[in-house]
Amino acid sequence: MTALADYRTLTKADFLASSVGGFGFWRKQKIRLTRRAIKRIFWMGFSGPKYFDLAAVTSSADAKRAAVVVNITYYSVLGRKLSEQKQFLFADPAADLKAQRIWLRPKSPATFARVELSRAGVDPCVGLAGHLKLSRQGELQLHPSEVAKSRDRAALEHTLALALEDSDRTFGRVLLARLIYLWQDAAHVRDLQMLADADRLIAEGMRCRSEEKRNDLSGKETFLYDALCSEFFPESVPLSKSFRLEIVLLSAAVRAANAKTIVMGSGSNSEARAIAASIVADNLSLRLQSPDGVGSNRVGWLSAAELKKLHV
Repeated sequence: MTALADYRTLTKADFLASSVGGFGFWRKQKIRLTRRAIKRIFWMGFSGPKYFDLAAVTSSADAKRAAVVVNITYYSVLGRKLSEQKQFLFADPAADLKAQRIWLRPKSPATFARVELSRAGVDPCVGLAGHLKLSRQGELQLHPSEVAKSRDRAALEHTLALALEDSDRTFGRVLLARLIYLWQDAAHVRDLQMLADADRLIAEGMRCRSEEKRNDLSGKETFLYDALCSEFFPESVPLSKSFRLEIVLLSAAVRAANAKTIVMGSGSNSEARAIAASIVADNLSLRLQSPDGVGSNRVGWLSAAELKKLHV
């Protein structure tokens, strides 16, 4: 408890101020958190994301993961609830206390934000230090090397999204490893598995069971392939699994149409369709008509150039 000697116990006056969203309005705070949340309402203004910094301390000799719960609720100018977010803070030993950033980033423009701070219950002795005052404007685009070493989950996930857009699997793996180490979130574990699946696709190619070639295709029909035959969610399903399912369904559709030619249409997911069509056409000895310029976008963690290498 000596680590929290300078941290005061919350009083009835604190919770009264909290009930109207006014806790910590005037000055910096050094308090001992309870399971009962303290609340503060902020006016968001019009200049983009905002943030404030707090430090959480524990009486333990080791840092405690997710020791402080931060619930954020966004409201319109008329008080209508718009969205909610949840964030967790580490509690550090007093000898290694570091400020942690809390971001207010509503999904849609909001006028007010209510922030609730409480102890998660993993440690009965958690203190909180800082000033509940918003920055004028926040900026998430920090230097990548700084982000990769930080505990700022919002900045880590923002930078991860940028790595995904660039199909930068090397840096994406670093960011995901950091997120998993810090937060042990199943969603990040799944994302890392998706990235590893993309690596295997590039290293091994698209392996599919070779179907028996059809020599009895007497029909003259063409099959217009302008949309995927299956639901295709590269953000939540491994690409290899999505491709295999699409190839099976496309093969069945082509057989049912008794087609001898697959004609690539101009619909969405053109690169994914081009890969599936090239494999099906090779498996079934079909002709493939593909207009110039088909497939110029990335899919999941694979760039357009990498996807072209998967074509038969």
